[in-house]
Amino acid sequence: IVEGAVDIFPTPSEPVKIELDVNRANKILGAEISIDEIKNILTRLGFNFNLNPLTFNLSVTVPSHRNDVKDEIDLVEEIVRIYGYNNIKTSDKISYKADVATADKTEQIIDRIKDIAVSAGFFETISYNFVSKEDLLKLKLKESEWEIKNPVSQEEPFLTTSLIPQLIKNVEENFNRGRSDIKFFEIGRVFLEKEKTFFSGCVSGCETGWWKEKPSPFDFYFLKGFIETVFTGIGISYYRLEKSDNETFHRNQSVKIKISDPPDQDSRAGKTVGHFGLLNPDIKSEMDLKTDLYVFEIVLDDVVPFADFRKKYVPVPKYPSVERDLAIDVSQKFSADEITGVIKKEGADMLSDIKLFDFYEGEQIKEGHKSLAFRMTFIHKDRTLKDEEVNTAIQKIISQLEKKFNAKIR
Repeated sequence: IVEGAVDIFPTPSEPVKIELDVNRANKILGAEISIDEIKNILTRLGFNFNLNPLTFNLSVTVPSHRNDVKDEIDLVEEIVRIYGYNNIKTSDKISYKADVATADKTEQIIDRIKDIAVSAGFFETISYNFVSKEDLLKLKLKESEWEIKNPVSQEEPFLTTSLIPQLIKNVEENFNRGRSDIKFFEIGRVFLEKEKTFFSGCVSGCETGWWKEKPSPFDFYFLKGFIETVFTGIGISYYRLEKSDNETFHRNQSVKIKISDPPDQDSRAGKTVGHFGLLNPDIKSEMDLKTDLYVFEIVLDDVVPFADFRKKYVPVPKYPSVERDLAIDVSQKFSADEITGVIKKEGADMLSDIKLFDFYEGEQIKEGHKSLAFRMTFIHKDRTLKDEEVNTAIQKIISQLEKKFNAKIR
């Protein structure tokens, strides 16, 4: 037998060496462990080390069986484990640097809108920003001024001016796969005169509910309620809905959203920030959609300045309220929003709430007219209202409705 041994292991492991800065270790731990104590701990754990006489740092050699120790911080953990966490005193002065950037207002609004949409049962879609000129023309949308020199697809060489084309394509793909109940939304960039962020979406089919109930079809009022929920969630109180002239939407089942801050109830002023309603029937037919599609599109960049997340405390009224109903016969050319604005102005501080609870067109109303019924709630924050005060406010309201709208009391 030949004496000795020959090791031909292909990948021999070299011992790991780590430089331990004693001062930095104490700073990390918030302790004052002496170098002798550290040397004692390392010896007990089987670590070899040499002391640098100039820096008083330790050059530590890690034993082969401790392959979990690879860096200086691993040595610090070993030291404190043996030294004892309970032996480290808690400091009453803790310093830290908060370098995490706070999300800006737009990002906060987008996060909140996404939460609201998902909680309402919507699914988020993410689409490409490319579109064909034909799709924009079909949907009667503004043509794009931005043509890509090397487009991903030759069929879609333009940067989109709306999120609606891609949303409708997603709807069509779902229709083709047998899914008819759709609730989609998307937040993305569009390219008009300049780049802007849009919040768009669509619904189709029925709202699925309790299994014993018959599913209710989506309609204009479902979309209206959703938009109002979103605006309430991001702190927008002053907005109005006016009849839309956008050709992408149905002429009689669509509105434009106007925001003013604060509003003048008699003024038609305000910034138009979006539209919603039923997709134009001609577009539905041309695109061969199976069912009605309700669509909305809002310019988030225009909404952000009006959003306010601050909550204002309003104490519960101490005094009882008084409710009065008012039904009027008025020309169809006047909207309920216009009439509500006048009622709010004349009711002033006493009028705490107003609701349109009835709308009627029929045999008892002459042609070109309609009947609107409003429920008004009056209250005074400092005392109980008298009937005479409410009656005076009602007469002022009636007088202005007769003067501005030629309204007749029913």
